[in-house]
Amino acid sequence: MFMFMMMFACNPTVMEVSGSIGGNSFTPVTAYFGGPYIAFFSVDIDCKEMYWLDKIYRNGEAPYERDLEALQINFNDSDVVLGTYSTGGEAPIRSSFLDINGEAFEVVTSTDGSLTVTDVTEDWASGTFALSYGEDVMTGDFTIPYCTNLVH
Repeated sequence: MFMFMMMFACNPTVMEVSGSIGGNSFTPVTAYFGGPYIAFFSVDIDCKEMYWLDKIYRNGEAPYERDLEALQINFNDSDVVLGTYSTGGEAPIRSSFLDINGEAFEVVTSTDGSLTVTDVTEDWASGTFALSYGEDVMTGDFTIPYCTNLVH
């Protein structure tokens, strides 16, 4: 029991996200970074299941067989790296909100916003974001673990 408590106490995962998309609030349960991706999920999902994330999605074509919501930020031409980035214009990053509900799938792409990555190691990435999806806004702070299955 003591060992379990020590492991839990040493877990630096932070996912403080606020805001909503289409009037629905989003509370992440799990998050990972790896390769070009930073992703937050509304359900408990294992790193082994990250094979389905992609940079481009189409409404109606669910990429995964489980109901969930996800906030995904991806770098267009690099892995996750330190710095401050904008999603506007010819931006180096893109952000999408994914809603998988049975056979229905909807993608909402951010219209404006920024991401600041303050720390990246082999095991963890930290930073902040403020992303607009039309009239809706998502903000957050994060320290999340690395997932090798996002490197594809």
